[in-house]
Amino acid sequence: VELTLWDTGGGGEDYIQLLPMSYPETDFFLLCYAVDNRDAFCSVEDEWYPHVVQHYPKALRFLVGTKVDLRTQEVDEHLKSNIVSYEEGLDLAKKLRLTGYMECSSLTGDGVR
Repeated sequence: VELTLWDTGGGGEDYIQLLPMSYPETDFFLLCYAVDNRDAFCSVEDEWYPHVVQHYPKALRFLVGTKVDLRTQEVDEHLKSNIVSYEEGLDLAKKLRLTGYMECSSLTGDGVR
């Protein structure tokens, strides 16, 4: 098994167009978003999922919510309204028929082995 990780976050629209040349023959994609970033969550469905399906229709796709420790921290109401719930992540994974959904936190180690 060969594993190569590509962090493509924040590349912008121009960068997304170049991605198919970056990882040919990819069999599995982790579509990740931070639970405190609703824009990133929405971009999974609006940008990343369509891109992966178009260029890699046979690849498996898995959704990952990161920074879940932020859900339990005290934050102001504006930031709290931006937090993506576990149910929203799970619903998106089901809607897009992804292989699965999980959440993790590098701070607390939840969901990380």
